[in-house]
Amino acid sequence: MYRLDFDNPWVTTVDQARRQWRAWAAIGVSVLILLCLMGGARALAALAVEGHAGLGSLAMVVLFGGLAGSGVLLNAIQGRPPPSVRPRPGQAGAGVLTGAASLSIAIAVSAGFGGASVMPAPGMWAGALLAAGLVLLQAGAEELFFRDWLQPLLAARLGPWVGLAITSLIFSAAHGLGAASGPLAFVNIALAGAVFGLLALRTGNLVAPIGAHWAWNWCEQSLLGVSPNPGFHAQGAIFDIDLVGPALWGGGADGLNGSLGATLGLGLALAGLMAVGGLRKPGPAGRQSGHVRP
Repeated sequence: MYRLDFDNPWVTTVDQARRQWRAWAAIGVSVLILLCLMGGARALAALAVEGHAGLGSLAMVVLFGGLAGSGVLLNAIQGRPPPSVRPRPGQAGAGVLTGAASLSIAIAVSAGFGGASVMPAPGMWAGALLAAGLVLLQAGAEELFFRDWLQPLLAARLGPWVGLAITSLIFSAAHGLGAASGPLAFVNIALAGAVFGLLALRTGNLVAPIGAHWAWNWCEQSLLGVSPNPGFHAQGAIFDIDLVGPALWGGGADGLNGSLGATLGLGLALAGLMAVGGLRKPGPAGRQSGHVRP
């Protein structure tokens, strides 16, 4: 586990890049890319609803393929070297455990205070298992863009905590563009982004944040059938849990994302990652002075 400072190995790679970007430029480029990709995906999805079924899959390819490709391309343009930290055994499992535990707490709290119905979803196993791979691609694409490209650059220019916060807010705003959501859902998705971002900073690579992101999304959608609420995803689910209480406990239009249970589950994960001590890995000489302005 690495410390959350300018010498963090997830941050120091930015100083080793051939081209130095300022924070405002990185934010502007990222927002422009997100608007273009989200707009294109929504247009294709709208055509799919009108009867062009194949365009629905194309919309997902455009969105998540575009995110992954943009993250890789922007890093290449900047000439940023990959982090020197190699994934360690157990990091993927730790990430999956973080995501699954946070989700379990969120569902348990929301169900406990608001109520829930639980039933099996027979005959839907194949689709749910297939969705595991698709969700992995989605989570990997988002992590490549937000945590691999944007967050380290902002952390190097503005400080790890500020970079983490801004990236998490942009991450949440991008999800809001995809589907209208309320204020609590916005906060919860930003908290999820902060959890994934802290996992990247603490471990120095993307394995743990991808694992956590995948575990939350797949378990919510395909294992437990919490999303959408009520009902379950068209690809199928193994169980169907419907939160039936007040909106603040997941019974509203935003489902679990708009619940206080999600706030508590993600908040506990965030607090745990903030409290863990870390190793200090020396960065380039004079890093603390910051040779590139925001």
